[in-house]
Amino acid sequence: MAGKITLNNEFSVPIFNIDLDGFEHHKQLLIEHFLSLRANDKGATRTNQGGWHSKDDLFKSEHPSVKWLVRTIFQAGAESVKQAKLLPPGNEIAMSACWVNINEAGDWNSPHNHLPDEWSGAFYVDVNSKNAATVKSDKDGDVIFFNPLPLSIQYQRAATMIATPTSGKMYLFPGYLLHMVAPHFDEKPRISVAFNLTLRSLSSAPSTYP
Repeated sequence: MAGKITLNNEFSVPIFNIDLDGFEHHKQLLIEHFLSLRANDKGATRTNQGGWHSKDDLFKSEHPSVKWLVRTIFQAGAESVKQAKLLPPGNEIAMSACWVNINEAGDWNSPHNHLPDEWSGAFYVDVNSKNAATVKSDKDGDVIFFNPLPLSIQYQRAATMIATPTSGKMYLFPGYLLHMVAPHFDEKPRISVAFNLTLRSLSSAPSTYP
């Protein structure tokens, strides 16, 4: 025996998994509104491969259910970061962008991060169960997070972490974390709201939201 051995596992990556209370009351109104937005706007092309990506100013919407959702997402994200003691002294959290993604069957989002924003996330408005007969892959529609640490089998570190979204589920993660969304093959479109949170000095001018 060489002597006392102490093991410290460092550099873990925080990924928050959050359920939003009160979502069911707004769900159908959100679905109808977001589908209406898509019908009247060709959208943007970012990481979406075939899907629809709205403008990133959803936090300006006056739609009552959207206002509820944006406010609740922001509050849940800010509180999660604060409770985990990940908010540097002298800073506060602000929402810098928020947008809708609608993916039809076969659509996906290529690997990307959300730098320079410190935090990013997605809330799932409407997704089908993976028990559906149309599932073609064990990663059908999943969010795939890539391990940012050096990988090697002898260190027993997984290359990816897989999250299976459900309606009403929110994920919050560091903006640097590389991730993608696998294609899904349901006939029903999958609707999510993505967002970025940034840190700002308490002495700086107010941001657009909140």
